[in-house]
Amino acid sequence: MKSQTELDWIAKHNERVKLRTSFFNTVGIGLIGFGFLRPLAEGTISFWNEPLTEDPRQYADIIQQTADLIRAWEAAGMRVVPDDPDQGFLGMLVPDWLQFMPSWVYWIAAGLAFHAVAVYNLGNLRKEKKS
Repeated sequence: MKSQTELDWIAKHNERVKLRTSFFNTVGIGLIGFGFLRPLAEGTISFWNEPLTEDPRQYADIIQQTADLIRAWEAAGMRVVPDDPDQGFLGMLVPDWLQFMPSWVYWIAAGLAFHAVAVYNLGNLRKEKKS
């Protein structure tokens, strides 16, 4: 028969594991809700990133801010040059094959990753060994 302190240690360990798992699962569900259910409820969900309008004047402020940022970085000695000057600075950060995806896909992917970590954590539960 196991001593009471060893059984208490196993119970404490399992409660910590379950608490950590619940945290990761809650964060994952929150990210999925933020990424999918919120835009769905607002009616703003889109399945492809499409420009809002073909009028380039709409993007004048964004282009100006990007140009100012690049000039400031170059003045500080950093070299920032996009491959395609029309795509802007933020377009450089996202690979071409990901550009067509809407932002809610990334939120859902992050939520599913947190959920996977939660399921993995459940593997750390300990059992009482019967003797």
